[in-house]
Amino acid sequence: MASLFELQELSGINCCFCAQCNTRTPSKQGFKLLSLPTILCMQLQRFRNCTRGIYKLDCSLEFPESIDLQEILREDMFSQDFQNNGGTKYSLFAVIVHSGTAMFGHYTAYVRPAPGRQWFYANDSFTGPATWDNLRDTYSSPGSTAYMLLYRRNSNEEGEEEEEKE
Repeated sequence: MASLFELQELSGINCCFCAQCNTRTPSKQGFKLLSLPTILCMQLQRFRNCTRGIYKLDCSLEFPESIDLQEILREDMFSQDFQNNGGTKYSLFAVIVHSGTAMFGHYTAYVRPAPGRQWFYANDSFTGPATWDNLRDTYSSPGSTAYMLLYRRNSNEEGEEEEEKE
């Protein structure tokens, strides 16, 4: 996750274009956090472009049931104006899974209403109970891999989730 905030060099066809001097200039691009969201969505970048087209990456990628961003991110990844408005600990509550190839496929999901509660699997025609082992199968199962992770911020140090506001 920390790699999302590393500076990336923009060179070659990715250089920035300067309208004043009419040239492409190598530069660096990066991100800094201003605040942390209640729901943290992480798209896992399972697809790549290359000269021969788009292909899907089925490489293994493990993900935890809970994360503390304070343990993952360095201080320089936060903006000077960063506002910590509710903590840095999150619990996984949904995993979107892509089955198929880069050119076609199908999306399904694993969802859990709250930490410590039962996981459920859902597709177009079926919803039923699931286990953490079922989710772990999406780390690198050929053709059927986790595509997006959704974490909900915990409301306190014990790991309880924030109450939904009505």
